[in-house]
Amino acid sequence: MSHLKTPKKDFTTVLLQWQYTADIGFVSLLLVLPFFLLGTVTVGGKTLVPSDLLLLMPPWKAYARELFPDIRGARVPLLDVIQQYYPWRHFYKESILSGTIPLWNPYMFCGTPFLGNGISGVFYPLGVMFLLFDLPSAFGWYALLHLMFAGTGLYAFARLHLSPLASFVGALTFQFSGFLMAWLAYTPVLGSAVWLPWILWGLELSWRKPDHKIGSPLRSSLPSVGWAAVSGIAIGLSVLAGHPQIVFYAIWVTGVFGLVTALIKRSLVPLWSAVIALVTGWTLSAAQVLPLLEFGQLSSRAAEPLVTPLATNLPADQWVRLFVPKFFGTWADGTHWEPAAEFSYIEKTGYPGTAAWVLAVVALCTLRTSPGQKNGAWRLAVVGLIYSVAALFSASHVTYHRIISLWLPGAASFVGVSRAILMLDLGVALLAAIGVETLLGADDRSLLLCNGVRKAVLLLGAFYSLVIFTALVVHQERAFYPLLVHNTISALLCNTLILVIIAGLILWLVACRQEQWARRKKLVGALLPVVMISDALATHWDQHPRAPVKALFFETRAISWLRDHAGHWRVLCAGTDPVRNWIPSNTLMMFFLRDAQGSDSLVLGKFAQFLKKWDSQAPGFAVRSFDSPFLDLMSVRYIIVPHFFEISETSSLKAVYRGEVNIYENRNALPRARLIAIRDLSKGGGDSVRRLYSFSRVGRGRLNRSPEGGTELIESTEGVRFIRDDPNLVELEGAFEGGSAMILQDVFYPGWRAFAKSAGNWTERRVRPVKFVFRVIRLPKTAEKVAWVFYPGSVTVGIFLTLTALGWLFALLGWCLNHFVSRRAHGG
Repeated sequence: MSHLKTPKKDFTTVLLQWQYTADIGFVSLLLVLPFFLLGTVTVGGKTLVPSDLLLLMPPWKAYARELFPDIRGARVPLLDVIQQYYPWRHFYKESILSGTIPLWNPYMFCGTPFLGNGISGVFYPLGVMFLLFDLPSAFGWYALLHLMFAGTGLYAFARLHLSPLASFVGALTFQFSGFLMAWLAYTPVLGSAVWLPWILWGLELSWRKPDHKIGSPLRSSLPSVGWAAVSGIAIGLSVLAGHPQIVFYAIWVTGVFGLVTALIKRSLVPLWSAVIALVTGWTLSAAQVLPLLEFGQLSSRAAEPLVTPLATNLPADQWVRLFVPKFFGTWADGTHWEPAAEFSYIEKTGYPGTAAWVLAVVALCTLRTSPGQKNGAWRLAVVGLIYSVAALFSASHVTYHRIISLWLPGAASFVGVSRAILMLDLGVALLAAIGVETLLGADDRSLLLCNGVRKAVLLLGAFYSLVIFTALVVHQERAFYPLLVHNTISALLCNTLILVIIAGLILWLVACRQEQWARRKKLVGALLPVVMISDALATHWDQHPRAPVKALFFETRAISWLRDHAGHWRVLCAGTDPVRNWIPSNTLMMFFLRDAQGSDSLVLGKFAQFLKKWDSQAPGFAVRSFDSPFLDLMSVRYIIVPHFFEISETSSLKAVYRGEVNIYENRNALPRARLIAIRDLSKGGGDSVRRLYSFSRVGRGRLNRSPEGGTELIESTEGVRFIRDDPNLVELEGAFEGGSAMILQDVFYPGWRAFAKSAGNWTERRVRPVKFVFRVIRLPKTAEKVAWVFYPGSVTVGIFLTLTALGWLFALLGWCLNHFVSRRAHGG
């Protein structure tokens, strides 16, 4: 029987072998731990969305004391989540469930591209969470799922070089890093960030030899180009998740990893793998990328590419927050120091954990003694060090950020260079994992002593003390402000205690006799994760909202009134305070009300100029130009202001609702769709708003007093009537006069096409911009209907490229499966 071959163990058998028991256990912990931190945000009527912030704003604050007497303020005032991400997720969900791809958003800025804004995440696969769950719960499950991906991804990558415990420590550091926890409710940022370790995992396997001891079952199942494509899938997911700035960091991380590996290995294979991954990722995400590129060229940032203000950086005297995140207070306990631009908790928080800092310094000081040097741990240390240093300096000053971005125009327009802290947390996580491998993987404690473990601990302590001393001297008044004294001292004591515990464990380990070495290593290895998990829970437990679901955009009497009267008109929100006395932009789109203003990182450049000509403060809450032809041109029929805010009434501006807010009706507002004489169109080639405003209005109808005290439009037989008014399709009908043209007072964008039905046939009409921002077409003599359709060429080409990439990936997968089956059949 000796001539018979021993059967090969399949992959399942390998996974179940005893040496993988630790992997299964640690991965299970990485999947379970986020539930301890975030489980309460998905059940019990709580949500990750800061709904309590709405209770400070009109019209909802008028009902706050009656409906929510226990809420006195916002736990975590995340304004963008309220005025961007939640309304956009609602719009996305409603569109998809109705069978429409949300390409255009008609509810802000008189219309604006939705897919093209870069952070809509329309094609992101995990966006299905918002379709499967109700929106308040979906935000919590989305955060949980992505935290799991963050931890397991870094574990899988580190495990290619390091022991299970070392990989687990690195995964814990990244999973509960300050950056990810601070941006937890910001779905595009979180979704784009968690794929970084998976990108590195695929790249590492693409150039790893199949016979390597760690990870060989996985490596042998795909060729090198296949693993580079896997890395490309992770890049594509990062792009589709929807935050261009985080995607830039992902590309930078990919390029540095490929370049460093190529230099160390003296081979071009890592660079080619990185190129294949980037091409695959960009092609796979072309449906999102191409509309973004088109929109970006027409946006206000294209005209002013250097918009990054210095206030969004991380000053060196605030590096203390990387060690003591609550040094200047937190939003959760109401002690965070203002102004927010200087001490923004979200923008400037990147605490990776005190234990991670200690282990990272140990790794750098004792790397040569690491048993992982032979399998490339030292290469990870180099990469981790580059990520950390580059991120720290680029997050601290705009100039350094532009250096790492190679002065690319798109990167120069990023608002918030401190977000580079993401790469710092990734680098420290890798170094922390190597620090554990160095400490607990050594067989001889004398080597560790000779290479300076004690010096590393002392060095970190000295640096830690220096940073705190600098912060205390520079910000003495603020750090010891009466509201902050208790918080600051508590934070210092807590972090110092953790530092003492970690340093004590390390010194206790290296100070033992050789015969005690093995036993103490096991004890330290068991205590390290416990201390790190305790630190993460204590730091981040109260740093995200647990707000009542019932407070989320409940419909008030004023909103009901607007829904009954607004129809196809637009509304305008104005106020005196960006939070307490203003209905934030985009929030009314929750009720399908069209806002003339909006909140978006991108806005069409010409429309931004139009808003500035209308009011130099627009877009924003401080609008004061209410009696203006610009307002009429935007079809703004109703103006909503706080209940105490009085507007001077005129013949065209009348108060029609008084209550939790005041609503005024602008009777001079022009209909969104109207006809003009063709001679007026020929005269209107200039930029004069007055001439456009004075165009003769064919078939506008007459205004009659309505029972509610306002006015309603009684259309005559020549009027224009909306048949459909959907995001991507506007269809109108009427008795259109020959020789006339139609203006649709929605924003002009190259992707809009118009068709007119005449004598039963549809013919395409040329769409031209009028006065920078609106659209006009010349009508045929016997037109019956007009349809405006939005489907830009960038979307068509992008979807084609994405489908092509998917086809290529499925073909590669089929080839790999066939190859695997063939090998099994032949006993390979």
